[in-house]
Amino acid sequence: MESTCNTIIRDEDSTTASENEDRISALPDHLLLKILECLYMPTAVQTGVLSTRWRHLPHQLSNLQISAQDFPGTLVDQIMTEYTDATRRFLSPPPCGCNRVIKILQLCFYLADPYLSSIAHAVGDAVKIGVPEYLEFAATGHVKCPSEAELVLFRQRFMSFFHACPGPFSLLTKLTLRSLSFEDSDIPNILNTCNQLKLLSLRSCQMGQDPVLKIDAPCSELTGLELIDFGCEQVELISAPKLLELVYDSWCGENPPVYFRYVPQLVRVCFASPALSWQTPFTLSECLSGNRNLSILHLNFRTQMVSYSSLLVYIRFVCFNVSLLTS
Repeated sequence: MESTCNTIIRDEDSTTASENEDRISALPDHLLLKILECLYMPTAVQTGVLSTRWRHLPHQLSNLQISAQDFPGTLVDQIMTEYTDATRRFLSPPPCGCNRVIKILQLCFYLADPYLSSIAHAVGDAVKIGVPEYLEFAATGHVKCPSEAELVLFRQRFMSFFHACPGPFSLLTKLTLRSLSFEDSDIPNILNTCNQLKLLSLRSCQMGQDPVLKIDAPCSELTGLELIDFGCEQVELISAPKLLELVYDSWCGENPPVYFRYVPQLVRVCFASPALSWQTPFTLSECLSGNRNLSILHLNFRTQMVSYSSLLVYIRFVCFNVSLLTS
């Protein structure tokens, strides 16, 4: 008897769930698309596969955020296989003949072969149909603590991907790279090709043979530069006329960490790093005196001492908001 009751309850629950699903499926397409945009990406993929009512909807999404971290699996090949299939499916032309325009496209993926070429072709075909208003790539190595050889390998894979799809890169709005070892010509090539790039974020990367990172991009649209745990001896901002914000978190080179040349629009600077025993102290006036538009300065010295007299001397010349953290 107990078994029968349980069976009845399950049947009622199943009927209720089916009725609820039918009610949702009865909604017009534009509301279903809003629901799809809020779903976890693998769930959205399954929805398009399993339901005939929803099958055409993923091809109509105008805001796409596809991240490899959202796909289940413990092996990179397993994750990237599902990720690549999903990317191709979502970026393929709509089978229903509707005019879908992708407004926002954000792709976050691992630098693993042979999947990068498939991603490049999928994005290349998509931008031929319509140019997104916002296009973002976030490419990362899939090793937690990569060796020098792996950093070089990830760089080679990314640059091959970069050269394979110059069209999409020329439309790129934001680029985030993690765990790469750059050659001296890589960053100039990226900035020259990505002529619509607004934000460049380099995380846990390093310069290879040339220890100096040089940003010389007089025609660039770059407004933001993030260097997080970036390995180099020096950063030179030679020419970045539209740069508004610089974030430099954790450096291991000489002081001052950055030489500012022509950055006339620079408004906000964030420096955060503990001082290493061999680094020579530097004054803010030495580093920032040429930036007259600077209005926001964030400093975080990670529990270490800072000379307030040096800070105050600089503030006398330039009036701006200062956020100082020592812990």
